[in-house]
Amino acid sequence: MRGRQLGILVAFMAVLVLCGSTAWLAGSAAPPGGSHAEFEELLGYPLRPRDHSRRVDRLALIDTADAFRAGAAVHVTVWEGKMPRVVLAQADQEGYPRRGTWTGPEAVADFPFTELVPSWNAVTPKDTGVFFHVRTRDAASREWSPWLLVGRWGRTVHVRRGERLPGDQVIRFARGAVRTDIPLVLLTQPADAYQVRATLQGFDLAPAVNPSVRRLAVAYSGVVADPIERARLLGPGGAGDGKAGDLAVPHVSQYEAPAPLRESVCLPACATMVLAHWKVDRPLTENALAIYDPDTGMFGNGARAAARAGELGLDGWMQRVRDWDQVKAMIRRGQPVIAAVRLDAGEHLIVIRGFTEGGDVIVNDPLDRGKGGTTLKPDDLGRAWFGCGGFACVIRRPADR
Repeated sequence: MRGRQLGILVAFMAVLVLCGSTAWLAGSAAPPGGSHAEFEELLGYPLRPRDHSRRVDRLALIDTADAFRAGAAVHVTVWEGKMPRVVLAQADQEGYPRRGTWTGPEAVADFPFTELVPSWNAVTPKDTGVFFHVRTRDAASREWSPWLLVGRWGRTVHVRRGERLPGDQVIRFARGAVRTDIPLVLLTQPADAYQVRATLQGFDLAPAVNPSVRRLAVAYSGVVADPIERARLLGPGGAGDGKAGDLAVPHVSQYEAPAPLRESVCLPACATMVLAHWKVDRPLTENALAIYDPDTGMFGNGARAAARAGELGLDGWMQRVRDWDQVKAMIRRGQPVIAAVRLDAGEHLIVIRGFTEGGDVIVNDPLDRGKGGTTLKPDDLGRAWFGCGGFACVIRRPADR
């Protein structure tokens, strides 16, 4: 390994434990038949590397007028403009704050899943906000879980049961638990369907000041043991023979942040880089304070990084990536990727921006005080990323939809 490559890995291992902005990383949930102890270990420490070779993922985006019209709307309306969205209705309501809900239809999964990662894009003017809930249906009993709080954006108040985060940041239910600091739904046995809900609140007495939701994203994952069925679900692979190249992603060091923040803002630094790539320039500190999760006291909630991008007019969501072909296809489309990696000493986030002629991966590492553009061997980085769940945050222009 070249000296610079070795140096960056050593830097990872020495400093990762200080970068507390990656709590949203996770492996998969305990497989069917797994012991209670195994599930508790995963719930308490969801970052350990494991075998993901039989796992299949799906990303579902709810962001069209048709998709929003298919849901149940109470005191909200569907706006069908260039960017469709659900908006809190302006009509007078009794009680304070003004409140409305949009509940998506029951969505049947393509395969049984044992984990689910939600994210969202919302616009919340001053004194407005949104709660987000999900629930899952057990594949064996066909029973639904309770509605599970997975996050919020903007100003909200928990006026009803199920809208307050627990002190230990874990919501437990009969067949699983939610790590609210990630957010991640972990199931002890497979589910075959899910449902999402957004609760919009308005504290401004002016009826024209309203929050809106323009995207809900659900990334679910499950083990498919049958290799034929797994191949069918995965579909044709391969990135082709085209060269991926190197994207001009500006580098931002997390050490540019004020001293109280700099050891904890690798995720906001990565988001700042990708936002700047799309010509949305905001200071690192501003992005960090927007991404900061007041419920957990952390900067590492991936759903909040995606929400920050959405607030600024871009698309953002969390998903999982399993191989370099997927990454090369993204880079070829001009799309950098925020990757969550884990090494012996802890976890970290980096921006993958391209590939060299020889196939090495070009990354912008927020721990780097220089100009970025570090090269890493794909096998080494693959073990630290794909082998630990392949979690990614994608930020792109809405025109790329």
